[in-house]
Amino acid sequence: MTINKARILWVDDEIDILTAHIRFLNKRGYEVDSINNGHDALYHLQKQTYDIIFLDQAMPGLDGLETLEEIRKINPQIPVVMITKNEEEHLMAEAIGKEINDYLTKPVNPSQILLVLKKLLESKNIKKNLAGKNFSKLFKDITDRLETPLTSNDWYEIYLQITLFELEMSQIMNDEIKESFHGLIETCNEYFGHFIEENYLTWLEEQKQPVLSNKVFSTFVSPFIKKGQKVIMMLIDCLRLDQWYAISEILSEYFNIEQHHYYSILPTSTAYSRNSLFSGLLPIDIYSRYPQYWEVLKDERSVNKYEKELLREQCLRLGLDKAQENIFYLKIINEEKVEGLIKHYEKNIHKYQLSAFVYNFVDLLSHNRSHSDLIREISTDESAFRSVTVSWFQHSGMYTLLKHLSEMKDICIVLTTDHGSILARKPSKIIASWNATSGLRYKFGHALETKPKEALVIKNLTQFKLPKEEDKPECILAKSDYYLTYNIGFKNFIENYKPSFIHGGISLQEMILPIAVMSSKKHNA
Repeated sequence: MTINKARILWVDDEIDILTAHIRFLNKRGYEVDSINNGHDALYHLQKQTYDIIFLDQAMPGLDGLETLEEIRKINPQIPVVMITKNEEEHLMAEAIGKEINDYLTKPVNPSQILLVLKKLLESKNIKKNLAGKNFSKLFKDITDRLETPLTSNDWYEIYLQITLFELEMSQIMNDEIKESFHGLIETCNEYFGHFIEENYLTWLEEQKQPVLSNKVFSTFVSPFIKKGQKVIMMLIDCLRLDQWYAISEILSEYFNIEQHHYYSILPTSTAYSRNSLFSGLLPIDIYSRYPQYWEVLKDERSVNKYEKELLREQCLRLGLDKAQENIFYLKIINEEKVEGLIKHYEKNIHKYQLSAFVYNFVDLLSHNRSHSDLIREISTDESAFRSVTVSWFQHSGMYTLLKHLSEMKDICIVLTTDHGSILARKPSKIIASWNATSGLRYKFGHALETKPKEALVIKNLTQFKLPKEEDKPECILAKSDYYLTYNIGFKNFIENYKPSFIHGGISLQEMILPIAVMSSKKHNA
């Protein structure tokens, strides 16, 4: 399928010998204006709109590169294909530097020209057709799998398949495919919610797959420390799998990356999942072993106050005495700290066998989106939210630090997160006690009720390894992309609520999380 009446400007001082090529293109619906010098080409470009320019390099007067420079002043966006007899590498490099879109050497045949036109003018339509075909295959593959017994690893593979499809196709999916794709994710989360209800308690009791928050350190960090390696653990709060894969493309230039995954405990929130990761314990065990910490940690303003202390206690239990004595911990909120951190590392890294860095930017972005019209405007959906995250990362002190670390020898970096987030779109009416906590994805209280499809009500907290408090003996966790609200004031709340990226509940996006083990390419070639 060609683009009807696409207009081509073909500039060549020997244009007369290209008549057959021009007729070939005319028959396929293209309009071609043929010009034999650069000056006339620029004149036509100012008077007429073109879709693409074919430009000869070796012309009297203005040559191709000189003409190209003037073309870019008139129309920086128009595709330009350089055609020349000269195959010298420096000429190709100069043309590419001036932003040509393709490069052909003479003699060219009609099929070459047609291929370039399809690539530059029709690639978007071709990719859209490809997106439709690929989605049909994805839909069939996943819906077939949903009808079979699934393991935790199967669910990771399904979520990864969905994530990679979205990363590849998000910019070329039409509205119909986007709607169907979102529907597929909703279906997966519905099945995933049932899977978690059926299997989560077994995971808490058995020391088998999947790795949960409390086993992340002992599984992915501790073994390197026991080998005598210096380890840096980096935690980006609230990082989704799709955001990580977008970032990993940038880091792959500097690091060899082993991709792993784990499952967050419930609730998927900092107070529970992140403290579990740093302590190596489930919440009920933090509560029983370190009551002096727990009373502070349950306060939403202090949920990560004792991460260094909990990490030191975990190292002690694992027999990592040297690491326990030499932990460097830093939560980076102010990017200005990074420059000082790098200087400190240059002088003192030999002192620390274990370093832990926590970055809160993505979590702050997701929370502030609810309150900031500007942030909401630039992160309207998953694709936009991912793009904002990547933009932050490319200009962050974290990226600067990682590039610096890639120059150092014998360092292992374990990068992960504590939970993901989901764009909550649908309200779930609940019944709750007056003193229930305020979260939109999870609440603690008593007399909690809602529809089973929309949320899981936990009546026995200790069974889920959660501390039980007398005035809040139950918990409710939203499923899929639901958020929790009350029947009283429901209409007003819905009218004022704007979908937000939040966490704490049960979904693929919140529970299945990336772990990357990274080593320097420079020193591990």
